[in-house]
Amino acid sequence: MENKIGKKLFNALKAAFDEAGLIYRGGTIVDVSLIAAPSSTKNEKKERNPKMHQVKKGNQWYFGMSILTT
Repeated sequence: MENKIGKKLFNALKAAFDEAGLIYRGGTIVDVSLIAAPSSTKNEKKERNPKMHQVKKGNQWYFGMSILTT
């Protein structure tokens, strides 16, 4: 079963835009989750996960992974 959350979200946004008199043509939503993790987090091969990126929020560094919903 495929997750339809992206389609539901875009439909809700389109309805809000229509109500405001705006034109919706499509786009991309990116959700980024930040988690606290040691800076040396590595996998079994002693490499960092290529999907994880360091992100600085204020003076604090986090590892982040972006989740693409289209």
